[in-house]
Amino acid sequence: MLSARWTKWLCAFATLLLLFSTCGRSEAAGKGSVSETRPDILLNINRGLSQKKLETVFGIPPRHEFTSLSGHMTNRCVSYYFANYYRMYYFVFTNDALEKIIVGPRFDHELSPVERNWTAVWKSRDPYDRLKVVREAQDLSGPQIEESIENRYRPGKPDPGLTAAFIIAGVLTAPITIAEAPKRRAENREIQMLIQKFDPFRAHLGMLLSEVERMYGEPQSKETVGGASEMRYYGSTKLGTDTSFMNTASLWVAIAFKEGSVVAVFSDDFFDYHQIEKHP
Repeated sequence: MLSARWTKWLCAFATLLLLFSTCGRSEAAGKGSVSETRPDILLNINRGLSQKKLETVFGIPPRHEFTSLSGHMTNRCVSYYFANYYRMYYFVFTNDALEKIIVGPRFDHELSPVERNWTAVWKSRDPYDRLKVVREAQDLSGPQIEESIENRYRPGKPDPGLTAAFIIAGVLTAPITIAEAPKRRAENREIQMLIQKFDPFRAHLGMLLSEVERMYGEPQSKETVGGASEMRYYGSTKLGTDTSFMNTASLWVAIAFKEGSVVAVFSDDFFDYHQIEKHP
């Protein structure tokens, strides 16, 4: 048996480990990750709501997906991931009025038969193709929202067994964690600075190319799209381009220019990271 003194010492290390781990997950989660939210909250969101009021409903900013100009109308799509029912929902605005809510589209082979009833299907990774899929997708009805979260809701209660196991692991590895803490904090600060720098909400329609590059720096690559437009890709290779890693997409933003000014901003699910891989 451990003495009371040693037990207290080990528990202190375990607590510090938990704090460091919690901070790391919080920073990695970034914007738009909602937890412990009742399933019925989606049923009470009124169409016509502004993005700012939507943020008030959830208490945190969303993740940016795309902003584009269509004639004299501004289209914007933002997303929230609902951890308690494992679903990503898109909120689509026209001139800052909520037009519709849809489940985040996926490729056809990723969908179950029932999901195809209320989930749009990606046709490619091209951001303009994806924008079209979202624009054409139907607003979810109340019954469809309920069906999309049926049997998926789990209240946010920690598993005592997992918590205990995590504490035991923390006790065993705490000295290593404490030694690496300053380095991890420095890395986290660097990542947070990059996320803030390449925040897609910083780019606005109509911005001049020179303004964008003063803000984001030189593009990692660029290409001509749609005949007369140019797409430029901005970001950091700090976390690579594997979008399965939480928050990687937040470090990348694609800007479409026409006649030297911004006409579209793409990020997250609408950032085609294969373009970066083609031009390392």
